[in-house]
Amino acid sequence: MLNNYPQSWQRVYQEQGYLQIDPAVRHGMSSISPYVWSGIDKKSEEIPFWEDANFHGIASGWAQPVQTPNGIRGMFTVTRSAELITAGEIRDRMPKLLWLSQVAHYGLAQHLIQRPNSARLNKLTDRELEVMRWIAEGKTSSEIAIILSISERTVNFHTNCAMTKLEAPNRTAAVVRAVLFGLIT
Repeated sequence: MLNNYPQSWQRVYQEQGYLQIDPAVRHGMSSISPYVWSGIDKKSEEIPFWEDANFHGIASGWAQPVQTPNGIRGMFTVTRSAELITAGEIRDRMPKLLWLSQVAHYGLAQHLIQRPNSARLNKLTDRELEVMRWIAEGKTSSEIAIILSISERTVNFHTNCAMTKLEAPNRTAAVVRAVLFGLIT
């Protein structure tokens, strides 16, 4: 399990065997829909779990089950320590959270499965890395061309070279891999 929860919560979660009763995990094993929780208004057998989570700074959250085409399953979760998540926030932020969960899961699954040849990674040119940084900022090829004072075709050339070296099927995956491998920040 990869996460950035507080160490104290990870320890309690492990010691108490919470993986077996975690409602978000149970939901994710049988559904592809998000699981949202806010506060402790749960089934009686879950109350100790939620009280411990709250004590360790996890008061509310959103969890999205994800799966790659080759069957690697995971769950992308964002949490809050105090302020509860509102229905309006979920409605407004759901598309971005769904996108982010898919991109993060794909990138992490690829990273865990097989890291590209490190010699190839080290051979990304300065221009390829620069283009990756602009893609990460959400710029299109035509916008990057204007920013860098080069043609759109040249931007696409550098993008395709970076995708090949990163063994990524598309621009988004290339950026995720470049971030995961520490090539761009």
